[in-house]
Amino acid sequence: MANLTLSTVLVVVILISASYGLKCRSQDEKNNDKFTEVAKTCLSNMSSWDSPTVNNNNNNKDYNSGRYNENRHLNNRDSYDGNADNNHESTRNTNGGNDNDYGMWRKQQTSGGYGFGYGYPDSQRNPYYNPRSGIRSRGSQDRNSQRKNSNNSAKNNNTNSTLELHESSPLEQVEPCIIHCIFQEMRMLDDSAEPDESMVIKVMTKKIRDPEVRDFIEESVEDCFELLEMDNKRNKCEYSKNLALCLEEKGRRLVETVNTPGDITYLIGPVVKLLPCHNISVKKTAYSVLPRICSLHPDASFLAANTILQDCRDPNPAVKCLAVSTLCSLPPLLQEHAGHALNAALKDGNPRVRQTAVMGCSKVFKHVQHLMFEQGFVDRLYESIRDSDPVVVTSSLLVLDTVLASEGGVVVSRNMAAYLLQRLEDFPDPQLATVLEVLSKYKPQEEEELFKELSMLDPFLVHSSSAAVVVNCVKLFLKLTEEKHPHLKTEIIQRVVTVLKQFLSSGSSRESANHVLDFVLLLTEDIDWLVQFYDSPHLFYPQKYNTDLELALKKLRVLPYICTESNFKEILHTLEEKYCRIPKTCTDSIACVCLISTRMPHFAGSECLNVLIALLDSGDHIACDGVLNRLQDFNLVGFKDDEIRTLIRKVLMKIDLSIKDVPYILPILLGEFGELVDEQSPYVLESLARNFELYDDGMQSLTFTAALKMFLKMPAKCQHIFGEIMEKCLHDMMRNDSEKMLALQQRALKYYQLLKVDVHLVRKMLIAQ
Repeated sequence: MANLTLSTVLVVVILISASYGLKCRSQDEKNNDKFTEVAKTCLSNMSSWDSPTVNNNNNNKDYNSGRYNENRHLNNRDSYDGNADNNHESTRNTNGGNDNDYGMWRKQQTSGGYGFGYGYPDSQRNPYYNPRSGIRSRGSQDRNSQRKNSNNSAKNNNTNSTLELHESSPLEQVEPCIIHCIFQEMRMLDDSAEPDESMVIKVMTKKIRDPEVRDFIEESVEDCFELLEMDNKRNKCEYSKNLALCLEEKGRRLVETVNTPGDITYLIGPVVKLLPCHNISVKKTAYSVLPRICSLHPDASFLAANTILQDCRDPNPAVKCLAVSTLCSLPPLLQEHAGHALNAALKDGNPRVRQTAVMGCSKVFKHVQHLMFEQGFVDRLYESIRDSDPVVVTSSLLVLDTVLASEGGVVVSRNMAAYLLQRLEDFPDPQLATVLEVLSKYKPQEEEELFKELSMLDPFLVHSSSAAVVVNCVKLFLKLTEEKHPHLKTEIIQRVVTVLKQFLSSGSSRESANHVLDFVLLLTEDIDWLVQFYDSPHLFYPQKYNTDLELALKKLRVLPYICTESNFKEILHTLEEKYCRIPKTCTDSIACVCLISTRMPHFAGSECLNVLIALLDSGDHIACDGVLNRLQDFNLVGFKDDEIRTLIRKVLMKIDLSIKDVPYILPILLGEFGELVDEQSPYVLESLARNFELYDDGMQSLTFTAALKMFLKMPAKCQHIFGEIMEKCLHDMMRNDSEKMLALQQRALKYYQLLKVDVHLVRKMLIAQ
């Protein structure tokens, strides 16, 4: 107990005072002042409960025999139990020997109730749910009997009468008798020194002004007392602690369930009741979970409709935004209420509300597309392009582009283009990038208009603070000049390439590098752009592959296109020594080596092949597997026989022919170059034939092709092997009714018929393929 800090106790009293969703007004935080003083008193008193004497005759007197009887709770440090008798020790041990057993909150529970009950699969089975109002009917005898039946059922299923919190709670670390002391000081105990339901409700709702929250707290307390009927009241400290844990869990589950998968039917009532709450944090939580509830139970939308519509007219912009956004996410309410709410929000004086309304139009389009056109939202969005707020402008453009995608997107007229160009200086960088992209939809009709637009765009061509602005401005320049003024391309490249390289440097942000890389990858066939990066391959060596793999792989994909006779050795060496041996970049680095060979076979082909062979010899399993998986992309045409022979032998050394997952490269190499290793290839093909039935469709097709090609090249050595595979394709596999075998059977039958007629024709067909 000496290690218990005051802060821990303060957590207890805050939780007891209905935090985690039970407290709803910011003004109600003053309620905690009294709790704080009580906690200090109980902590001070608890520190004095250290008498070395045990008085077993007073075990059950608890707080009736005096508030601070030193002999009353001597063994709390060990058992967390107000009783020190042997009988309780025996009882405690029957619960699995857990010294910290807290009765009903120690066995795992299913979902249900207001955050923790007994698992209601739907609203009909939930006795707390009133489908008319979203709240429980009060004073109903049927409701009470239903709840008691639910509790009795739980008793029968849980012999230890225990449930468990899903996560560790701060209350778990607090002595039960401190909580009991707090309950007593706050006058929550009856004459028997046990927590009293009506007194607990009175204290917890004393200064709560919101009627919905008062009702929610009252029902939560009632539920906890009913659930605790199965608990052992003999130990009053434990009973108080269980009650505090239950109340905490009530509020905690309401918040946690927002992002938890599964059925959340039981939250309909609490969420609807908390929507009118004036505390913005609680309101945000309730609004965030409401669309998810309504997606499972659409009729629940009507329970919240009145509150949502009232909040749409709330003077607080934050509340109004929550309501408008949520309304647009509830399809049952859109037809009747979306039009009026969105029209009002689009005219609101607060730009944040107007922005929410614009994005709400996108949600409406997602759920009920025809409403966008029937209720004139498209025209309203076009009007919003002239909004004074740049965020509203760009959002309107983006939403229109989505809504009108089937018609080619937002239509940019001459007047709109002129208006946007005049306002370019007003837009922050993210919005400016969007506007530049939208302007590319407009093509000036006259030469004077074209050069006027170019002059207005020119200051942003080397806009060093935003890569997105520079890239989109370059794209717009290129599009405007490509038809009538292609000679300007060289000037544009020279002006912007230095800025683009700065965005690729190690000191730039991830977003900047990503924009430039996407732009460069669009230009992989444009030598005018690529030549500008020939002297800077280091800009495309991944640096942060552990934290940003996507960006690292984009850089690797650029490397083959800036590889030249002067820098390919440096690039290959870097790939081999570093990136081909890193698990996250291995496969893409090997693919990069293969593409370099394909693009520069005369200069870099042999060097690339040597890199792959070196990786096979390295003993690095990740690198070896990467080579075997990507080698089929390596074009071996034009290589010397000795180089290919060396590669095939290295591959054969690394492949286990007894497994079913043989790499595809093996039958490919056998079919194309099996004659170069004629002392080994027939035996390898025989092994493939033996395991033919184990392979997948792709491997079986490649094996058949390899056997056919090897038969044509080495008929004496491969005739019996090819015959075995042909037999399996035509006869043995016909017993398999799977349709996926049909294509291979037909292919085998075709070549069987052709071989009987003209072997030379078959050879020509394979060469043509």
